[in-house]
Amino acid sequence: MTEPALDPAVLAQLTPTAGGFVGLDPLAGTAQSFHATVGTLVVEGTLDTGTKDASYDLYVQLPILGKIKLASAQGNLANGVTSSYDVPNLGSGTSDLYLKNDHQIWLNYASTMLGQVQQGDIQLFTV
Repeated sequence: MTEPALDPAVLAQLTPTAGGFVGLDPLAGTAQSFHATVGTLVVEGTLDTGTKDASYDLYVQLPILGKIKLASAQGNLANGVTSSYDVPNLGSGTSDLYLKNDHQIWLNYASTMLGQVQQGDIQLFTV
């Protein structure tokens, strides 16, 4: 099953980020979708640019096993939106999506997947 293609007008407005994109669809109003990849971690979610309310799903993308959902979280970026997970025989970790400098969206993460440690604090995009 393939994902639907983005409308060319929307595609032209995508803003590249450290590991993904934030869609700047003028028809979406303040609700914006985002997708970012950091190492084997994949973050997909929505952000209300007015209220800074966000929800996201965290996945790990692994060869052979594919994309596996680890956690979901929702809340306000001013307080940080935190998720944690512990998947038997796969790994554990935490992630925190938060607002910095009033318009930058950052991801702080610490993860151990199949014995491999990933951690960092990275700006995903600016709104």
